[in-house]
Order: sequence, then C-alpha cells, then structure tokens
Amino acid sequence: MRRILDGLLWGLGFSFAVVFVLVTYNYTLHEKLEDKHQKQLNEYLYFETDSFIEALGIEVIETSLINDEVVVYSKAKNFNETTLNMGLSLRFSLFDSNGQFVGNCDESFPRINSENEHVYLSTSCANSHLLSKNVGKVEVSVLRHR
Repeated sequence: MRRILDGLLWGLGFSFAVVFVLVTYNYTLHEKLEDKHQKQLNEYLYFETDSFIEALGIEVIETSLINDEVVVYSKAKNFNETTLNMGLSLRFSLFDSNGQFVGNCDESFPRINSENEHVYLSTSCANSHLLSKNVGKVEVSVLRHR
C-alpha cells in the first residue's frame, strides 16, 4: 500500500510541475514571441516601404467582363494568415476610360496557408451600374477593420 501511495504522490507532483511549466510558457514566453513577431511585421510594413499597398505587394493584373460582371484579377504577397489577423481587406475602385468613378468592389484576404510567394485573387463586381460603362482603370485601397 505504501508503494502505491508513493507512486500516486510522485505522479501528482510531476503533473503539477508539467502544468506549471505549460501555464508559465503560455502567459510569458508565448506572448513575448507573438509581440516580437508583430513588431517586426509592423516595422517592415511601416518603415521600410513607401506605402502599405507596396508592402503587401498588391498588384492589379487584369480586368475583364464575364457573364455581365466585371472581374478584377490581382495578386498580393503571401503572409499566410497574418493579414487576416490584422483585419485587412482590399477595395478596388473602378473608373471608366474617361476617368469617371464607376463603383467599388471589396475583397477580403482568403484563408490560404501555402508556401507560394503570392496569393492570386479574382474579385467579381456584380453591379448593374458597372455594366453601363467601360472599366478603364482600377485603383487599389487597403481597408482595415476594427
């Protein structure tokens, strides 16, 4: 009986030690690593580039009219799910060939976890007002949701 009680006490002591180490890691080291990563990303995005759009590598590749919808094809740098954590989405402002504003299309960053350097997006703009005009120019804006 004494050996069983000793084994039980050793097991409980080991369990408490493991739980203490995990809780300590979760509240201190993990949080510090997360903050360090976020600070590095912010420094890259805000200090080493001229604009936020340039930092994300956003580029409009092509626009086309498919099934009565304007489709905007674009690409952005792949930060995996980091941009999702920042609450970012894209707004494409469409202009006709005369430079007149036609409308907006919004696209949120998809949940992609890959090793590819870029993420390719196709944004459909289904708006009857857009169909009456020829889209000649597309400008990109970045929206941050809070």
